[in-house]
Amino acid sequence: MTRTLTSKPPSRFKLAERILELSFAQTWDEAKREWELDHIYFADPWSPGTCLCGHSPIVEQCELFNSLTGETVTVGNHCVARFLDLRSEGLFRAIRRVAADHERRLSVAAAEFAWKKGWLTEWDRIFCVSLHRGRKRTRSLSPRQAEIMVRINKTILRHVGHS
Repeated sequence: MTRTLTSKPPSRFKLAERILELSFAQTWDEAKREWELDHIYFADPWSPGTCLCGHSPIVEQCELFNSLTGETVTVGNHCVARFLDLRSEGLFRAIRRVAADHERRLSVAAAEFAWKKGWLTEWDRIFCVSLHRGRKRTRSLSPRQAEIMVRINKTILRHVGHS
């Protein structure tokens, strides 16, 4: 079945073609809304991946899932953010920040994503979110809070393949 593009795809036509082939929708605008960010991870430095658009190597990889077709694809963080309008860059930014310093606070978006994926408990999610509310955000962490934050951050780093 040949699909026609009624709305102009981005300049990365190969990505648009592949997404359309794997989607239920017939147009680019409809097709890109079918996909959701399912997982993010850092590729093994010795075997980085290839984006659906053909770009290689990609280190910050996003796994996308289409619940209508059951398809899963790997796309680079750049293409996900630029062409599919999914919010992956903020998650990678938070992960890079906590990888550099395990006591850093995880962003609310990253905590929510990790909780939805089952990587964090509800208590962990609430702990992370509470650190971003009000005055607590400007205060330094107590030794016990820092210990909890390190545990949470290491859990997330383990799930995304970041050492």
